[in-house]
Amino acid sequence: IVLLSHLVLFLFVYPSETERVPAWVWDDLLAQLEAARRDSRDAPRICRGTLLSRGQYLEALEEGYRDARLRPQGTMTRKDVATWTKAAQEENKSP
Repeated sequence: IVLLSHLVLFLFVYPSETERVPAWVWDDLLAQLEAARRDSRDAPRICRGTLLSRGQYLEALEEGYRDARLRPQGTMTRKDVATWTKAAQEENKSP
């Protein structure tokens, strides 16, 4: 889904470059998106936003979403996440 979002933005930025992305890539990624949408009813309450930004989605975690960075979905330990989150919070305090 992340790759698809990048391709959509690529075509927004460079509308004349549609031929750079083969049709089979679009077909495959759109099929994956449809499958994810269809299966989302059974998905766990997880926030993958933390995979994209270490600070932007912290509020979702406070609201009870599971952090996708943590095992078993992710590869980080709670200590790793705490270190990464502290760095994000310090970054936000900087002028």
